[in-house]
Amino acid sequence: MEIQNHHLDLAWMNNPALQRLLDVFKSSGHEIRLVGGAVRDSIIGRPVTDIDLATALLPQNVVKLLEAKKIKVLPIGIEHGTVMAVIDSHCFEITTLRRDLETDGRHAKVSFTDDWQQDASRRDFTMNALYLSSDGLILYDYFEGLKDLKARHIRFIGDAESRIQEDYLRVLRYFRFLSYFEDVEADSTILALFKKHEDALSQLSCERVHHEVFKMFAQKHMFLAYDAMLKTLPHFFSLLSNVSSLKSYLEKERACDAEGFRRFLFALNDKVDSQKIARHFVLSKKQRKRLEDFVLRKSNAQNSLDLDVVKRLLMFHNKDNVIDYLYLSNNCNLMYFLDFLDAFECPVFPVSGHDLKKEGFAEGVALGKALSLAKSWWIKQDFKPSKDDVINYVKQQN
Repeated sequence: MEIQNHHLDLAWMNNPALQRLLDVFKSSGHEIRLVGGAVRDSIIGRPVTDIDLATALLPQNVVKLLEAKKIKVLPIGIEHGTVMAVIDSHCFEITTLRRDLETDGRHAKVSFTDDWQQDASRRDFTMNALYLSSDGLILYDYFEGLKDLKARHIRFIGDAESRIQEDYLRVLRYFRFLSYFEDVEADSTILALFKKHEDALSQLSCERVHHEVFKMFAQKHMFLAYDAMLKTLPHFFSLLSNVSSLKSYLEKERACDAEGFRRFLFALNDKVDSQKIARHFVLSKKQRKRLEDFVLRKSNAQNSLDLDVVKRLLMFHNKDNVIDYLYLSNNCNLMYFLDFLDAFECPVFPVSGHDLKKEGFAEGVALGKALSLAKSWWIKQDFKPSKDDVINYVKQQN
């Protein structure tokens, strides 16, 4: 179905990089449409971040067309029809229309087609099978996705169980999309299918699980989706079973502190193994450190904090880690300390190891201890001592 008077806010299409890309296809006579998340998010009023496109042009010909116009192309998934165009640091994924030949629950063998409805029919949910013409005037809706979106109904295209078995990641995507909407109950029939296939989720790569779970935790209305996911898949998500902890945190969470990874931390069960979590969710080095600090401080959380303690934490830890700790402390002055953090600018400690070595301190453990001692004293003095003051203090202590 073609819808011409769709009244969508398409301000994001004014992006010069996107317009340049669309003009390349238009001037060459090849049709290209916007598809998936950008179209879906325009309809429900969410910010458009990732922009994906589809065309009947074969992937190798897409590469030739773009490179002829001096546009950088990355063959990120060319065997499955996807390339990435990079224009002025903006990235656009362009995928050739396709149909599935074989699926195994993780991967699909595809062939290319010039049939737009056939391409739409292989997508997961009706709301993700919406296409928008390159001029933004026509919305193509093959499976009543617009109607479902307006009803906040996440509906599989075709037989739900078959779609699940084609790619088990769709189970996690369902919960992520559920978190986009406020007060929307999950379909009990669909949840029963998810539960039936829970064991099959173990074949998903850790990277794909990480991607979907963290996207869900980042959403404003994530709690109902998380709760439904945990009740439906209790074994697969046993590491994230601390409902009461997450709920308690969310009741206190300021909008400016809303962050998927912090919510993830509070959802971790109390018997968490940091190394196991880090491997299972493919955490970055920075996230691993934050997880380790969180677990350590969770067992030593203080209810009696003061500004000196908070300042000291800020000087030795990343600000996000300190915010984690403040929420963990459950202190009655929590909001006061959080507001202090917002306004506080960490001063720079005026002394380095090099400075102390010039004063005769030898490289090694003793130097590190001297620096730590000096920094602690400097913080207690409200950051006022000068470089000379700090060096003199260290000398006096030795």
